Amino acid sequence: MTTLERALSILRDGFRDGEGYYMTDMRLRGVFLSDRPLDQNEGVISDADTILAVEFGVPAILDEYEVVEEGKPYREWCVPSDFIRQFARTRIV
Repeated sequence: MTTLERALSILRDGFRDGEGYYMTDMRLRGVFLSDRPLDQNEGVISDADTILAVEFGVPAILDEYEVVEEGKPYREWCVPSDFIRQFARTRIV
C-alpha cells in the first residue's frame, strides 16, 4: 500500500529502486512487492490508503527476487524497477 499521490507518481514515472538491508543480512536493491496488501504492522507507511497491483505475465519469473523469511504469512520480493517496467503491468486497485 502507498498514498494516492505516490501511486499516481508511480503510474506516471515508474517505480524507483530503494537500497538497504531492510532488517536482513543481505543488501537489497529494488522495489518490495508482496502477494497481498500489507498493513502498518508489516512495514507499510502509516498514511497509506491506496493499493497498487503489479501483475506479471508469468509469476515464476519472480523466483530469484523472493525474500524468504521464516514465519511470514505472505510472500515478498525485492524486484528491480527496470524488471517491473519490462515485464509487468501496474494499476491502482
